[in-house]
Amino acid sequence: MLPLLYPEHPTNPHEKEVQLMQDELTAKAIANAKSILRRSVASQCSTATSLTDSQRHSFSSEDNNHPSLNDQQQTRRWSAESGGLDKPSSSSFSSLPPSSRLLLSGATSSESFRQQELNRFLPPSSRHLKALSDPFVHTPFSALAANIDPWCMSAKLALDHAVCSDWLHKHNPSSFAFGRSWKRRFVAIVNRTVYIFKSEKPTVPAHEHFLLTEDTMVFVSEKSKKGFVLELRKPLCQWHLRCSSVAQMKDWLETMKKIVGCAKLSLGGTITKPLLDSVQLTDDHRILKLTNTAEQKASLQQQNHPSLRRNTSAASQHHQRRSLADIPDWEKILPPPLPPPKIPLPSP
Repeated sequence: MLPLLYPEHPTNPHEKEVQLMQDELTAKAIANAKSILRRSVASQCSTATSLTDSQRHSFSSEDNNHPSLNDQQQTRRWSAESGGLDKPSSSSFSSLPPSSRLLLSGATSSESFRQQELNRFLPPSSRHLKALSDPFVHTPFSALAANIDPWCMSAKLALDHAVCSDWLHKHNPSSFAFGRSWKRRFVAIVNRTVYIFKSEKPTVPAHEHFLLTEDTMVFVSEKSKKGFVLELRKPLCQWHLRCSSVAQMKDWLETMKKIVGCAKLSLGGTITKPLLDSVQLTDDHRILKLTNTAEQKASLQQQNHPSLRRNTSAASQHHQRRSLADIPDWEKILPPPLPPPKIPLPSP
């Protein structure tokens, strides 16, 4: 024990009492410091001993048992289990410094510890990640045509697979007196749908679309006196497209008539340019005649799609629903609207 040095023995009783209290406090502080130092040294020795035992047990288990790759990774990652310690949580393990994590992981070298740490952030091997070296699988447009959302059609995709495309003028009803009703738009027909684009930029989405069905009527209209106007009409939908020449109007009229004819004949599959070239229209542009090549394509499509063949055979056995396109002047023969109900006036 360290000697207590007194400058001189006080003679006053009060000074003696103060001096004794100071000596007592100094002795207590020295005792507390010694106990704290003793506990810290003991804890460090026990931690080093437990880590050495756990690492020795992990090395012996690797040499004797030779487990699989997954077992080795799990054993080396949590080697403290074999030493009798509790399994550290992921949060506490991540908060440790790199040196402590290296000891707890049981890795034999720094390179294996680095690979083990990287595997924590990598996806499992069962999940396939597409790399640049993987071969590109080209999906034909015919397999995607039925699943494409019309509002997701882009100008580039429409140009690559368009049956007919050109710049036309579309009539838009304006609510203003001096508003411009005819606007120049890029029009493209893809499969059975007519798309309207504001420009030919590859990333421009479709502004409007019109689906050509068996109920669609396409004919020459007198909407404008300046050009050659085609009218596309079906229930609850009506379009007017103005062409710049007679030849352009004939091409668009014939193309859309053939697509409507294919819809009436229940031809499945994607409408392509070779298919439209193989069919013929009569002089009145009402009846569609299939050539031998088109009949072969239609039979192949029915063989590839059994459900389409069953639907066609069932429809031929029963009476089909009459289409509005087959009824002349169907808009004029609709029944008149009912009169409003008569409400009796209240008596005074």
